[in-house]
Amino acid sequence: MKQQVLLRLLSYGSTILLVIAGFSLWYVWQWEYAPAYLEVDFLSLNRGHGIFIRLPNKHIVLVDGGQSGDIIRELSRLMPFYRRTIDSVLMTDAQPKSVGGLIDVIKRYSVLHLYMPDGMGTTTASEAVLGLAREKSIPVTELSVGDRVNLFSEVLATGNEHLNEKQLANKSVAVNVLFPDQNFPFSKASPAQLVLNLLFGKTEMIFAGDASRAIQNYLAKGIAATSSSLLKDLKSPINILEYDHSGGASNVSQKFIEALDPKFIIVKSSGKVSKATTLKKPQFNARSYVSQIRDLSSSSAQFFSDGERIWKGK
Repeated sequence: MKQQVLLRLLSYGSTILLVIAGFSLWYVWQWEYAPAYLEVDFLSLNRGHGIFIRLPNKHIVLVDGGQSGDIIRELSRLMPFYRRTIDSVLMTDAQPKSVGGLIDVIKRYSVLHLYMPDGMGTTTASEAVLGLAREKSIPVTELSVGDRVNLFSEVLATGNEHLNEKQLANKSVAVNVLFPDQNFPFSKASPAQLVLNLLFGKTEMIFAGDASRAIQNYLAKGIAATSSSLLKDLKSPINILEYDHSGGASNVSQKFIEALDPKFIIVKSSGKVSKATTLKKPQFNARSYVSQIRDLSSSSAQFFSDGERIWKGK
């Protein structure tokens, strides 16, 4: 009788181990053999701003880290447990709601490069982040208008049946810096901060973050000016324009939105919920466009691109 019980326990134990092993293999396969798309997640944080980017070669880029350790929960959800490296972190400004969570990120992950705006102000949170970067010998680069960060420029691996090689091969992922510009009259309301243009094939996204209306008007003027080659090269319509606020009329530039002609606008609602809106013909003014925004997600807003087209994730 005891021998039968022992055999049953061994059988149950073996079954459980096989289930765990199978789940682990599936989990690893989901990451390692996923289609080589660009993935961008506009994160739903309790407080603050954060964007998670997975490149076609599975390298990870983080734009800001929210105000607290909330970012760790999101990274654990989006990355496999064995992945402990973040290849690039871009700090868009010094505000605690942007950089506070990066303290935990740098403590728990291996960060290979840190970028920040040239002339960025200082806060207790930003000083703590930069102090940890020095302690861990993380390279720090200051960025300003005209700079370009090449995130990925390798030929993608072949043999994956999910890939369209003609679409994906030799496509680079890069970030063009649209702001800060030292010609701009900075102020307390419009400090030095990063406004970024993410490029992947025919996909373009603008991360405007918390850029003031004055900064947006300045950029809109640059887009219209033939003398500004960087801004003039922006392809309209832009796929996604992202703000780190609710999209209120006082925070949004009508000229900026009309110049970019975005398909999706991402804004923040109730402090943490990401929203997106599809704009068929964005011929509206800054006061009325907020009413056109509809919920597409109760949490993070996720998008994918193969360099030719862009689509919403779950």
